[in-house]
Amino acid sequence: MAHIVGFVGLSNSGKTTLISKLIPLLRNKGLRVGVIKHDAHGHYKEVENTDSSRYMDSGAVAVVLSGKAQVVRFETPQVEPSLDKLVEGMPELDIVLVEGYKKSVHPKIAVFLFPEQTVILGELQGELLAIASGFSYIHNMEVPVYGIDDSRGIAEFLCEWMEISV
Repeated sequence: MAHIVGFVGLSNSGKTTLISKLIPLLRNKGLRVGVIKHDAHGHYKEVENTDSSRYMDSGAVAVVLSGKAQVVRFETPQVEPSLDKLVEGMPELDIVLVEGYKKSVHPKIAVFLFPEQTVILGELQGELLAIASGFSYIHNMEVPVYGIDDSRGIAEFLCEWMEISV
């Protein structure tokens, strides 16, 4: 099963940017990488007036778009699936980078640009692996602290954490 690591932080803390930078670095190390983004507030929808959005708006419970380049599935679940259930439904991967799910039991990297965003640390469940910070000084941390732009260092850290020598 894939290693799962969450990237958690408040809105506009740099999570998506960091994950986007990590994907090619981890792929260059030969890893199969997947991503799951938690849409806790229901903001994300398929683009309006596309075929898939029209099907969903018409009441379809699930719509699958399939082609050589990708397979995309939209569905309206009766209950929100667990993170583990989502990972089970993914192809065979080495690592799944998860944006959000701060209350999951999976290991996490906290991401913040500004000191006031560190409040996320008090909301986390599961093991805190590291911090990616946009400012230079953090008090008494028992985990590694990386600069938010140090995607190479974080990628190396993740490989060490997964016990993969590349």
